[in-house]
This record gives sequence, structure tokens and C-alpha cells, in this order.
Amino acid sequence: MAWFEARLRPGEPGSEAATTVAGMRGGAVGTAARELHGYYCSLEVTYLEGSIEKAIAIDEAVPGALTTSMVDDCFYLLLKCSRRAGASQSAQCLCAVLSHVNELLCTDVKRAVQQRLRGATQQLVGSRDRDRDAAEEGQAAPASGEAAAAALNNADVSADYVQKLRREIEQSGLDRFTVAADRNRVRSCLSDLAKTAGDFRAVATSALEALASGIMPRLRSHLDAVTGVSYELSEEEYAAYEADDPWVQRLLATLDDSLFWLQPLLSPSNYESLVHLMLDAVVGRLEAVLTVKKFNQLGALQLDKDVRTCVAHAATLTEKAVREKFSRLSQMATILNLDSAGEILDYWGENSGSMTWRLNAQEVKQMLELRVEFERAEIALLALS
Repeated sequence: MAWFEARLRPGEPGSEAATTVAGMRGGAVGTAARELHGYYCSLEVTYLEGSIEKAIAIDEAVPGALTTSMVDDCFYLLLKCSRRAGASQSAQCLCAVLSHVNELLCTDVKRAVQQRLRGATQQLVGSRDRDRDAAEEGQAAPASGEAAAAALNNADVSADYVQKLRREIEQSGLDRFTVAADRNRVRSCLSDLAKTAGDFRAVATSALEALASGIMPRLRSHLDAVTGVSYELSEEEYAAYEADDPWVQRLLATLDDSLFWLQPLLSPSNYESLVHLMLDAVVGRLEAVLTVKKFNQLGALQLDKDVRTCVAHAATLTEKAVREKFSRLSQMATILNLDSAGEILDYWGENSGSMTWRLNAQEVKQMLELRVEFERAEIALLALS
């Protein structure tokens, strides 16, 4: 009906042709167009509801895929329906369909994704041990790990697909509408889709946080071992640390072992997020342990080596920058390696240069107090505020 209306060209104002066209647009043609759009929207909504319900009902694992079938199926249907609605060149039609698309995403699709996620993180954490047991017994590894990982990937990929759906409609659909009010109505619907994408991302993040919490116990013994490590070192002890590292290499090896097997199972975005969650947890624990230790000059030098080793290794685990995560630890090591407490003034305030301090003045003084050679009275007199 839109193409028919577009071909109605009025004649001169006040002419018979102009009067006839205006009457058609405002009368029978306009009424027919609105009725047709209404029928179309009802058919589209009915078709979409039934198709999404079927896609969820036949959801299954797909060999070689990171997600289950419903993710691609649902978003193929949602995209096709949205494109058809846009082709109607009716903002009312497009908004009606987009609103229903968003409603289905927030209810049926999200519910299906969450149902798949129930118990998935526990399954995934335990599947590594089950795979090893099966390998030792010469049996085929169970598929529980792949299924659990697919459940986590469903939420992550769904968030990406909602954003792609929103961008496509924004790029191809808005140009069809010349009236500002129509474009604003469509933009409002697209903003709802952006919020829905955020909701799916929150589901994925929550699941990954649970997965990281499940993996952390494997690292805890190595992190706890740091509490028994001395950083008040003699030259002989310092040399012995170089020959037989007391904790760093063991921690990093266990971190690798806990993560690498998950890389082929998780979507790239999920794996990157998991790595950063694990690094955050490790760094937080190290900060807590190291801030209650005592250091002499050689111990401070050893800590600087340990932190640099952790940063360098962490950078190999992810494509995103990790140095910022270790900035507090690095600054702690820098403070502890000063020749005197007063030397901190060369790096503080106006003298900080390009350095952005992640430690506040009180924390800096607390770190200085950990150096056994520094006098507390001198530290207390430092003007760091």
C-alpha cells in the first residue's frame, strides 16, 4: 500500500486532481492502508510467536558450534520479521513489530537461555575432573562440558545478536522515514533493544562470575602459600628464590591449567571475560596477602621480579591489556624498592609525571612502613596529601 500511495501525485493546488488525491489519502486509501497494516502486524506477531516457540522447543546441540540451535534460529526469525516490517515503510508497523520482538526477547528467549544455564557452571567446573577420570579409564569423555559451555555462550552470543539486530534496523530502517516524529518513534524502540542486549550481557556476566568462583579453589592453595613466604631475605635466600621460585611459577602454571581447556569451549568474548575475572581475583588476593608482610631491600627486589613475572604471563592469556589490573601491585613494588622513605616525594604529586597513582596517600605510607629499614617517624612526617 505504501508503494501505491507514493505514486499518487497531486496536481496543481485546487485542481480536480489534487482534490481527488487528497480525498483518497485521507479517506478510503488511508483507511485501507491502516487496516492492511493492522492485519499485517497481527499476522507477523502470530507467526513470530509460533516460530520462536518452535525454535526453543527443538533446541539442540549443534556439532562444532559454540551455542545451541535456538540462538541462531531465534535471531534469524527476529531479523527476518524486523526487515519485513521495515520494508512496509510504516513507522507504526515497524514499531509494533519491534516492540513485540523486544517482548519475546525479554520473556521467551531470555527464559530459555536462563533455563539452559541452571547448573551449567557447576557442570562445567566438574567436567574437567570427569574428563580426566574417563581418560584414565580409557573411556570416551562425557559431553557435559560442551553442553554447559554452550549454555554460557547462549547468553553471550544472544547479547551480541540483539545489538546486531538493533544496528541493522538503525542503519537500514531509519532512512526510509522522512518525518522526524517517525524516526524518533523507531529510535525509541531501538533503545529498548539496546537495554535488552544489556540484560543478556548481565546474564552472561553473572554466569561467568559463578564459573570463576568455582575455579578459584584450585588456585587458593598456591595463593595461600604466599602467606608463608618471607620477603626479608638474605643474599643466600635471594639466590635460592631465583633457583627455586617459592610460589609464582606454581600459581601461574595452575592458572594456565585451569583456563586453557576452557578456551575451545567458550565464545571468544566469554573466555576473555573469564580470564579477566580470574586475574581480578588473583590480584585482589595477592594485594591482601602482601600488604601484611615485611620487606627488606632484597625482599623488595624479589617482589618486583614476582610482579613483573605475573604481568608478563598474564599478558599472554588475553588479547586485552592487563597492565592496569596489576598497577596497584606494581606501585607497591615501586614504593618498597625506594632507597629511602623520603624518596617517594620524587614520584608524588607534581613530581608524578605520567604516572597515575592507584594508591592513596595513606596506602603509600602503609607500604613504606613495610620496609624494615625505613623509620616510622620519618614516614609519619611525609607530606603526601
